[in-house]
Amino acid sequence: KFLKALKENKDIGADNGLIGQFGVGFYSAFLVADRVVVSTKSPKSDKQYVWEAVADSSSYVVREETDPEKLIQRGTQITLHLRPDDKFEFAEPTRIQGLVKNYSQFVSFPIYTWQEKLRTVEVEEEEEPKEGEETKPKGEKKKKTITEKYWDWELVNETKPIWMCNPKEVTKEEYDEFYKKTFNEFLDPLGYTHFTTEGEVEFKSVLYIPGMAPLNNEDAVNSKTKNIRLYVKRVFISDDFD
Repeated sequence: KFLKALKENKDIGADNGLIGQFGVGFYSAFLVADRVVVSTKSPKSDKQYVWEAVADSSSYVVREETDPEKLIQRGTQITLHLRPDDKFEFAEPTRIQGLVKNYSQFVSFPIYTWQEKLRTVEVEEEEEPKEGEETKPKGEKKKKTITEKYWDWELVNETKPIWMCNPKEVTKEEYDEFYKKTFNEFLDPLGYTHFTTEGEVEFKSVLYIPGMAPLNNEDAVNSKTKNIRLYVKRVFISDDFD
């Protein structure tokens, strides 16, 4: 089936990649979860349906949701019941954020993660009057600034895939900023080239020349490189190439 779709894909065109054709991405949820529940509700229907499956089982259940506390307004909600060995790693907000940035940083729809943040707030300073000192009237209390923790949704994939743009519409500043964000560099690149290759294999790419040589000499002569990244339908595939 995979090879057949690959062959047909050449006739369909480059815009129809392999990502999203086989459901592999969804079923990879069972690598970290022993039970997956998908709840979905159309805005045109009053009914909400639930698909539920357990790892290591060839069967699944589709039912109508009857629990009022589990009803959603509309859309789709996917719940992963993590395996005992993975629940601490993949329930960590920073771990989830890192995975999204690595694999889905350039997808077209916004992805938000629930993150702990810090903010400064101004509060009244409680002062006990010293012995023999009059109590200050209300409204004259001193104020101080404290730092508090709070939780909020944070947009993770705000960087646009610059290789998908028309080179004539991208400025040098945008190329430089994309380079520094994507490769965690602090210097602007020495140069770059943005081109499209058409034929039996079609792809769009941007190649950069770093602003400085690698600090580790082994990186310069290593046959493998981590500096070329392959994306299919804006999803990261690999950076391990000879």
